[in-house]
Amino acid sequence: MYNFKLLQETYQAYSTNKNNNPAAQEYDRKRTRFLESLSYEVIRFENKLVFKHLASVLHEIVSNFKSEPSD
Repeated sequence: MYNFKLLQETYQAYSTNKNNNPAAQEYDRKRTRFLESLSYEVIRFENKLVFKHLASVLHEIVSNFKSEPSD
């Protein structure tokens, strides 16, 4: 049995109004720390990277999976 705990998130560039907000950035850091405390690995990709370089994004996601099953 495999036990993958990987979360992938897409986001707009930090130059946009929503993400150019220190409070929003701190919220993201806290959320990441919380998810990591539950043994999740969080990886993020900027929206335009997903649309322009999907193959690279998928390769990065696949490379984060462990090759060995958990007990």
